[in-house]
Amino acid sequence: MVGLSALGLTQLVVWGLAFQRVRTWAANTPVKDLLDISLEPAFLALGAAVLVLGYLMYGLLMAGFGALGTTVRESQQFSILVSMSAMLPMFFNSLFFLNPNGAIPRALSYFPWSAPLALLMRMAITPLPWWDILLSFGAMVLGVAVSFWVGVRLFRVGLLMFGKRPTWREVLALLRRPV
Repeated sequence: MVGLSALGLTQLVVWGLAFQRVRTWAANTPVKDLLDISLEPAFLALGAAVLVLGYLMYGLLMAGFGALGTTVRESQQFSILVSMSAMLPMFFNSLFFLNPNGAIPRALSYFPWSAPLALLMRMAITPLPWWDILLSFGAMVLGVAVSFWVGVRLFRVGLLMFGKRPTWREVLALLRRPV
């Protein structure tokens, strides 16, 4: 997870450098509208915090679900739920643009596993009240705690069941069983 997080941060640095390069290029071309694009420092700071919390949530769950499969294909079948919950805001992106403070965009920003993308989408479209951002961050912190608990249990079970692919019923039973 440390290696992948370093890779993700490297990717962000490359994007930032590319953004600056495009702005420099736009200053010398007829495409001056690109100079109007700006990123506020508060948005960048909140985005970095969302990145860290989201990475922890998804990384812990993916590691746990990945340990359940004996092959990459089996692990992907288990991890589809994590991927779908992370992409859930994209299915409703038109609602974000029409009314970023509507019921569905707000609910998605309070659900821990869709909150990282939903919160960033809402923040990019409109200013949000501080309490709205705090609720979303609280949901993500709770999501990290739950992801840690679930991920550790799944990883341990996956290592103990090496060679045998558990069913969804067995996974749920193993999660309910006391340690």
